[in-house]
Amino acid sequence: MNTQSQVIREYKCTQANAAQFRAIVKATPALDHIVTNLQQAGLFPGLRCMTITITAAPDLANQGPSAWHTIAASSRALHP
Repeated sequence: MNTQSQVIREYKCTQANAAQFRAIVKATPALDHIVTNLQQAGLFPGLRCMTITITAAPDLANQGPSAWHTIAASSRALHP
């Protein structure tokens, strides 16, 4: 059990972190499929309306959207 406290951080896609958001979408096939279909239907204007929420230890959650890759890798290691 993780004894370190966890925090919740919400990050909105901005021009400064758009590359990180694109990488998250591309690294998640189901999310990429949904985003592509919504964009094709004209229902998703772009990543600028996207937000991710990270719940993790403060040192990880405070890394911003790039923390997603570390969390996803940990999850895959625990649940292959």
